[in-house]
Amino acid sequence: MKSSKSITQSTLRKIIRDILSERVLHEKDENTYTPGVKFDTLEKAAKESYEAAVAQLDVWNKTSNAITKWDADPRGPKAKIDALGPKPKFPQGMSGTSGASLKKALEKAQNNYSEYNPEFKNYEYSKSSSDEKYEKIMPDKNKKSYLDINDVKAGEWTPWPLAIKKSKLNFGSMKTGEAARSKGPGEDWLEYIFGGASQGASVPFDLVMPDGSVWEIKALENPSEAIRPGVEGRKEYAIAKNRMNAIMKQMGNFIITAKTPGFFEKEDFSEVDVKIINFVQVFIEDNYDLIVDKGEISRERTIALRGVLNSLGKFIIYHGKKNDDPHIKTTVSLNDKKVNVDKPTFIDIAKKLEKATGDKTILTGFEKFDILISTLKDPAFANATEFINSWFNSININKVFEQVDGVIIVNTRGFMKIPRNKFNMIQFSHVSQGMPRFIVNAAWN
Repeated sequence: MKSSKSITQSTLRKIIRDILSERVLHEKDENTYTPGVKFDTLEKAAKESYEAAVAQLDVWNKTSNAITKWDADPRGPKAKIDALGPKPKFPQGMSGTSGASLKKALEKAQNNYSEYNPEFKNYEYSKSSSDEKYEKIMPDKNKKSYLDINDVKAGEWTPWPLAIKKSKLNFGSMKTGEAARSKGPGEDWLEYIFGGASQGASVPFDLVMPDGSVWEIKALENPSEAIRPGVEGRKEYAIAKNRMNAIMKQMGNFIITAKTPGFFEKEDFSEVDVKIINFVQVFIEDNYDLIVDKGEISRERTIALRGVLNSLGKFIIYHGKKNDDPHIKTTVSLNDKKVNVDKPTFIDIAKKLEKATGDKTILTGFEKFDILISTLKDPAFANATEFINSWFNSININKVFEQVDGVIIVNTRGFMKIPRNKFNMIQFSHVSQGMPRFIVNAAWN
């Protein structure tokens, strides 16, 4: 195998100066792309768009919570207006906008900004509303109740009391569930028998009991069905999902680069290199669509990913760190400012400059393996165990349901209380359609 000559600090500085020279920045041809100035402008615009998206979602969440609180107040309209003021309204231009669409816009803005600021790639959009302070709606103290939640035995099915049949309340559709109704199946029945208060759609739990405890309600018709996490649980998993997708895309780029005709010669790769590249290629071909596009992830698929990450970690160590750590910062002078640039970040910029300017010589100062390794940016390639542990932690039941005191499983036959200290009854099954699913291990009668 050919030896990989280390790039020196002075060479890096020279390459950057050559690319961002006055000749390139101030090219007179109006049709020529001016990368330095253009990148600064685009990065500033991307950052402003991200910050605007964060602010807009924050306003929507606060207004939505205020509307929910106003609607839930048991007083009549006039009394409510006298006590609380007029019903809150969304700002002009935001009426009719959904929180889901704003979150999607925020994700897009975050991803766009991260293209110009690689160190920003920490998937912050998923946490954007995690610090919100939700004000739960307490039940009316005079509200009648037929059962006390604390008197119900945990982990066992309880038949619906006769009071439910007499109430003639609708259980709710097991098929349409939360997506079609403001309340999910069984919520009206539980609210009625416990004297509790159902919460609004923007609150990350379904029911508040008279003692102040908060509960998530999940409908299951039979033991083969799986339950999904609530809003906060999905946010927690979204962090790991976004990172998983980014890692898959980086491995796809690794294969594209390694297999680009004419870029590498056969003799560039050792026998071990070929095995690793083929290993990664087969994994990507078999799993990319399932993981990234369809969001289908089993425990076995995650374990297989760990093996791929470990193999690529060895590849990086051998071809990158044996001569020159690819993550060592290089200080360069740009516009009279000292900027620290690591090799993968610079190579990213250089690729964009090549594409933008049509100058195919920009990357000629780098070794082929530097360019190949630069596609693998996530720390998971250096520490696969850390990533796999963080991924499984995102689907840990205590994390997924950390905002509630417990989960109540319901169907038309009865209900089962699973308090936090019994969460070991709920176990991770798999990820389907980009959402973790859990199985309840209990006597189903």
